[in-house]
Amino acid sequence: MSGSGTVAGFLPSASGFHFANSWPHQPDITVPLPTGAVKIGDAANGLCGGMTYAVRDFFEASLPIPADVKNPPLHSPLYAFIVRRLFDSFDIPGGVMKYLSWQAPTRNQYRDTVDDEWPKIKAGVDAGQPVPLGLIRTRSFWPGELGKNHQVLAFGYDEDEAHHVTIHLYDPNHPDDDDVRLTFSAGDPAAEPDISYVVSGNAAGGDDEEFTYGCFVTSYRHVSPGDIR
Repeated sequence: MSGSGTVAGFLPSASGFHFANSWPHQPDITVPLPTGAVKIGDAANGLCGGMTYAVRDFFEASLPIPADVKNPPLHSPLYAFIVRRLFDSFDIPGGVMKYLSWQAPTRNQYRDTVDDEWPKIKAGVDAGQPVPLGLIRTRSFWPGELGKNHQVLAFGYDEDEAHHVTIHLYDPNHPDDDDVRLTFSAGDPAAEPDISYVVSGNAAGGDDEEFTYGCFVTSYRHVSPGDIR
């Protein structure tokens, strides 16, 4: 069955952050202790999950996205909110274990995306909700490879008569780009994997950072951003 759907009112260039997921070496969070401050994480590794969740938070709260075109500085309210949502996106411990399971070399990420996750993505978009996705960009049993994966937000889809599917995405790595998409065939179960990640009209299958083996819907729960600007 062919068809299309989109989340009304959502477009990355209007609803997404206008700065990129590119951060200096600074702690995600600093915890003050009697023995001294403890620094946790490194923002230079990326805050894609926090940015993705925060964008949906702003959208669902009917609040305009901050107009900043430069990344918010360390200790600013917006930075703190993005980092909070980053840790929420990890959904520790279950979420981390799900990424490990999905990146396993023994798993068929493509078929699991088509058979299990694509119907969830479609249902979410049809319900008017941007859908957060974990993108699998490595095949490894080693937990140290977890950081190679990525998080984005689906806001639309198209499916033609041949069951070629295009999922339209907000990608924190590509701010203000309304043409980022994930494509695959949902037709023949025996077909070879043909998933492709496309940015501004250019297929990214040959780029190690962009190549995507599959994706799954993550466990989003709304948090109000309040008066953060």
